Amino acid sequence: MSPAVITLIILAVAAFFFVTDKLPIALTSMLVATALSLAGILEPAEAFAGFADGTVILFGAMFIVGGALFETGMAYRIGKFCTSLAKSDRQLLVIVMVVTAVLSSVLSNTGITRQFSLPAG
Repeated sequence: MSPAVITLIILAVAAFFFVTDKLPIALTSMLVATALSLAGILEPAEAFAGFADGTVILFGAMFIVGGALFETGMAYRIGKFCTSLAKSDRQLLVIVMVVTAVLSSVLSNTGITRQFSLPAG
């Protein structure tokens, strides 16, 4: 079988797991890199080089900070603070925009979106 066909099969399996969420996303990503390496399509150094990239590490750190905001209840406190300051809908909108701008400067928007999509508990 050609490397292109093997790669497409691995991609299809990964897409299935990403869409169905039967495996955690991080595990699926690692399995894709491992499968490409074991199939001989990529060298192990090539397959896992992206995980050591500075941008990936930065995003990982932002995921941790975003998760900590939710786990510690700080996100709830920030929301409560915003609603207590606002006297009207317009003020609430401005306050939320300012808080969002500040948080977006130090957090991953993808990570925050992922935290909102996780089931409670």
